[in-house]
Amino acid sequence: MTSLPPRAFARLALFLGAAWVPCSCTHTAHDRHGPESRPRLPAPRGEARFEPRAGEPTTLPAGPLDHDGLVRHALDSSPDVHAMRARADRARASIELAAAARRPSLALHVEGLRADAPSLFLFKRIDGRALPDGTNFNDPGTFSSFEAGLGLRQTLWDGGRDRLRVEEARAASEASALELAAARAELVAAILEGSFALVGAGEVVAVVERSLEIVEDQLRRAANELELGRGLRSDVLSLEVRAAEAREALVAARGGRELAQLTLLEAAGLPHDVVLELDPGAARTAVRGEAFDERGELDEEALLSRARSMRPELEAARSRVRGSELAVREARSAWLPRADLMGRVYRLADSFDLGGSEDNWAVGIALGWDVFAGGRRDAALEVARADEMEARAFERRAHLALEHDVRTAILRLRTAQARADAGSVAVTAAAENLELVRAQYEAGRVPITRYLEAEADLLGAELRDIGARQELGSAEAQLARASGELFGAGGWLD
Repeated sequence: MTSLPPRAFARLALFLGAAWVPCSCTHTAHDRHGPESRPRLPAPRGEARFEPRAGEPTTLPAGPLDHDGLVRHALDSSPDVHAMRARADRARASIELAAAARRPSLALHVEGLRADAPSLFLFKRIDGRALPDGTNFNDPGTFSSFEAGLGLRQTLWDGGRDRLRVEEARAASEASALELAAARAELVAAILEGSFALVGAGEVVAVVERSLEIVEDQLRRAANELELGRGLRSDVLSLEVRAAEAREALVAARGGRELAQLTLLEAAGLPHDVVLELDPGAARTAVRGEAFDERGELDEEALLSRARSMRPELEAARSRVRGSELAVREARSAWLPRADLMGRVYRLADSFDLGGSEDNWAVGIALGWDVFAGGRRDAALEVARADEMEARAFERRAHLALEHDVRTAILRLRTAQARADAGSVAVTAAAENLELVRAQYEAGRVPITRYLEAEADLLGAELRDIGARQELGSAEAQLARASGELFGAGGWLD
C-alpha cells in the first residue's frame, strides 16, 4: 500500500490535534471542579418576572380591564389557547409535509476520496473516461477521485398513498382548527364565569362588612346601656359573639375575593397585579343573545338546532371520521406496487478540476412490489379500522354530549333564574323585618336574641341572593357556549 505523502500526513496530524485539544481541555476542567466543586449559578436577585418567548404575547393592558377587554386579552394570551393554536399550526404544516412527497426531489452530491481499492479504481476511471493503458487491475495503487453530480427522483405511482396522506392531513387540520375554536369558546365561558364569581365575591365582602357595622353599632349601644345600668350583660356578650363571627366571616370573604381574582387572572394568562373593573350587567347582556323567545322563555328546540349548526365539536368529530376513513384506504393501498422515475448526471476526475470531464447520465424507472411484508400490512389495516371505529364512536358521543350539554345548561339557567327571583324577594322581606325588629328591640319589647336572628336572616338572604345571581350569570354564559351563541356575529369568536 502506498503511504501518504509527508504534506498530507502533516495536515491529517494537525486536524486530529485541533480536534483533540478542545475535548482535552473540557475534560480537564470537568475533572478539576469535580461533581462537588462545580461553579454554581448565582441566586436570582429581586422579583422573578416571566419573559415571553418568540410568538408569545408581550404586552400587558395599560389600564383597568372590563369584562370585554379581559375576554379579548385571554383569547390572545391564554397558554391553553396558544397550545391548541400550535397544534393547529402543526396540523396545517403536515399538509405541506404530505404534499411534498408527491413532488420531485433534486439532490446535489460532491465526493472526494483517496483509496487503494482495485474495483473502485476501475469504475471511477472508466466513468471518468481516464482508464490508463497497461494498468495492473490487481494492484492499481493509491488513487484520488472527485465526483459531482445531480440526482432526480419522482414518484410516478404509489397506489394513491401520497394523495391519501394529503387528504388525511387536510382532515386532521380541519379538526384541529375546529377543536381550537371549541377551546376558545370554553375559555370565554370560563372567563365569564370567573368574572361573575369575582363580582359575587366582592358583593359578599360588602354585605359582610355592612353586617359587621350593624352588629358593632348595636354592641356600642348595648355597652352604653350597660354602663348606665339599663342594659344586660348577656346582651353585650351575645353581641360580642356575633361581632366576632362577623369578623371571621369578613376575613373569609376577603380571602375568597382574592382567590377568585387570582383564579380569574390565571385563567386569562395575566399577572396578579392587573386591575379589573367588571360590570356583571354588561357581561350578562353580552351572552344572553337569542336564547329567549318573544315571551322571554327558553326555546329548547331552537337552541338545540342552533347548537348543531354552530358548535365546532360536531364538525371536528366528522373531520376525524373522514380522516380515519382515508387512513383505512391508505392501509389497503399498501398491497399495490409503486413506480419511481430516477435520473442522475455526474462527472468524475482525479482532481477538483471537473471542467475537462465528460458527463455521465442515467435515467430509469424502478418498479417495486412487496410480495410479502411479514404481516405488517395486515396489522396496519387492522389498526386503521380500529381507529375508524373509535372515531365513529367519538362522533356519536359528540352528538349525545352536545344535546346533554344544551339541556343541562337550560335546566341550570331555569333553576338559577328561579333562585334569583326568590332571593330578591327574600332580601326585601328580611330587610323590612330587621327594621321592625330593631325598633322593637330598641323599645325593649323583644330580647337581643330576636334582633340577632333578624340580622342573621338578612345576612343569609343577601348571601343567597348573591350566590343565585352569580349562578344565573354563570348559567347564561354556559348556555351561550352550549348553544353556539358565542359564535354569533359581532362576538368574541368571530
